[in-house]
Amino acid sequence: MRYLQKLEEIEGKYDALTAQLGDARTLADPSLYHKTAKAHADLREVAEKFRNWKDLEKNLAETKALLEDSSSDAGLKALAQEEIEQLQKQIAAIEEDLRVLLLPRDPNDEKNVVLEIRAGTGGDEATLFAQEMFRMYSRYAESQGWRMEALSTSVSGVGGLKEVIALIEGQKVYSKLKYESGVHRVQRVPATEQSGRIHTSAITIAVLPEADEVEIEIDPKDIRIDTFCSSGPGGQSVNTTYSAVRITHLPTGTVVSCQDEKSQIKNRAKALRVLRSRLYELKLEEQRKQITEERRSMVGSGDRSEKIRTYNFPQNRVTDHRIGLTLHQLDRVMDGRLDEIIEALVTTYQAEKLKGSAPRAHRHSTSPMSLREALRQGLKTLLDADIPSPELAAELLLMHVLGCDRGFLHSHPGTGIPSETAAKYFRLIEERLTGKPTQYITGHQEFWGLDFEVTPDVLIPRPETECLVEAVLGLVRPASDTRYGAGVPTGVLDCSGGVSPPVLTFQYPRRSQTPPGQTPSSAAIVDVGTGSGCIALALASELPGATLDAVDISPAALRVAGRNAQRLGRAARVRFCESDLLSVFLEEQPRRAFDVIVSNPPYVGLDELDKVQREVREFEPRLAWGGLGQAEEVYRRLFPQALELLKPGGHVAVEIGYQLQDRVITLLRDSWLDIEVRPDLSGLPRVVTARKPA
Repeated sequence: MRYLQKLEEIEGKYDALTAQLGDARTLADPSLYHKTAKAHADLREVAEKFRNWKDLEKNLAETKALLEDSSSDAGLKALAQEEIEQLQKQIAAIEEDLRVLLLPRDPNDEKNVVLEIRAGTGGDEATLFAQEMFRMYSRYAESQGWRMEALSTSVSGVGGLKEVIALIEGQKVYSKLKYESGVHRVQRVPATEQSGRIHTSAITIAVLPEADEVEIEIDPKDIRIDTFCSSGPGGQSVNTTYSAVRITHLPTGTVVSCQDEKSQIKNRAKALRVLRSRLYELKLEEQRKQITEERRSMVGSGDRSEKIRTYNFPQNRVTDHRIGLTLHQLDRVMDGRLDEIIEALVTTYQAEKLKGSAPRAHRHSTSPMSLREALRQGLKTLLDADIPSPELAAELLLMHVLGCDRGFLHSHPGTGIPSETAAKYFRLIEERLTGKPTQYITGHQEFWGLDFEVTPDVLIPRPETECLVEAVLGLVRPASDTRYGAGVPTGVLDCSGGVSPPVLTFQYPRRSQTPPGQTPSSAAIVDVGTGSGCIALALASELPGATLDAVDISPAALRVAGRNAQRLGRAARVRFCESDLLSVFLEEQPRRAFDVIVSNPPYVGLDELDKVQREVREFEPRLAWGGLGQAEEVYRRLFPQALELLKPGGHVAVEIGYQLQDRVITLLRDSWLDIEVRPDLSGLPRVVTARKPA
């Protein structure tokens, strides 16, 4: 059976908890006993079902052995065959129960609920129906042995209920009522209708899990305590001793000061009490907002068209539109006999979960919807799963499906999209939930204003790498061209005065002069570790006559780069070649000389793997980002090769990683001149350039 190992682990944990319940230390600690008893009760049903399954499996094996025994007579074998069939049915039923029990539980299932019923469209008739629905849920709660208490009511002029809020307490209340939230529509002839015409009205129902008590715990690491002299009139302690206290709660930025007491200890205690009260209010406000959002998502606008269930009195019919269930027993339902509907809902959603753990995309509405609604649903799914940059991912995936640009999305939010297009979009959203980067899903990434094909064979081009392109353009453009580098602060390495380590200061850079006899069109440039070809092809777009070579150790990456060159119409501008760093050029006879060697090498060290995002670690090619040795190892090999191949006065430009600047500068300091460190837009050191001595 599937999940056998997991069930054995649960059984072992259940036995351990059983033993712990009888331990003297557990019995002496009420809090520990309560926690252990709850965990024990949570596992009891699974453990007992599993033991029952094992007993049945044992009986089945023994009965099969009896059937296969040649000494058994025909009558005994017939009985054994009949028993085997019965045992197999029982085992199949228990296995199905165990599959359901092993599904992830909703943490709110055990909670009490707050039931909110409000009249929607339909005027007085809606308030009368709200009153009848409140009676229906009251009867159902009574049949389940729950306790129901009305917390507030608002009565209409005809004796109906504009609004009622009730607390329902009992066992697993939320697990049964959570599917009742939404718009409920009624179709009938109102008592006030003289012509006998059927009216349609609606009410909204929200079933909210009872909120937990707000508890405030202040971690000493989260606060900063400052002391200062008290001010104002007072005795000897005022303005002479540091008795006043200022406490800053770092996560929220809340600041509390107290100088009422002469004792610093007393002021600190008072300030902590005030801080705890303020944090309590913040937590309550956060909880209120969460409940408000949850309520809004449950009930919608209260319009009839948003219904989840219809109650048709003339036909004695109730229909749940989510699962297509229709019962001609409305009189029984309105009397509180909801078991058939609720059990059907629970069974349906459990079945969805059993189909590969309930694919999220199936829970999206794929009926015709607007661009705005598709984006809203996609964004909510990504937000719930804590996907990075969810807004951007939702937009890019929808743009990919529709074949449109972002401008169209935002200028035509009400445009409808077909059901099959919506379904495809939500399938891509599901794929993003696995952690697969958006760029690999769409197969595209923009870089330097150009559209690049990206596959899992190449690193996804990052916006910060555009700083490397800018640095190269700043090195080969004439000084009169101020488009690149002007106004961008650059870190200049100061090795004067025997300073060790060298001092790195940021300043606005001087423009690099184009070497004599060289024009931008004649610059010879090599892109080392080209990947998708983004750096080389971006430079080709800016330097019409430059000679560009691009190398990579991966044949698969070079194929992607070649396709990008074809798509962008620059296949004749860049020569791609397989090479381990610059080895292919070192072997050429005669050797060529280059003006600039540029590289975004793999710079993540083995000791930094825990800092790498999961999406990079699991999906992007490790050969392209690192994790195969020391972080500076590639630079250590690249710089001596570059010295051999650069023209006198030529430059090397490399992207660097987190906290690598000192190690890279150390590698350059003895043999290179004009070492500069350039920050990216967030101010982090990102690019290092250096000049070969003339």
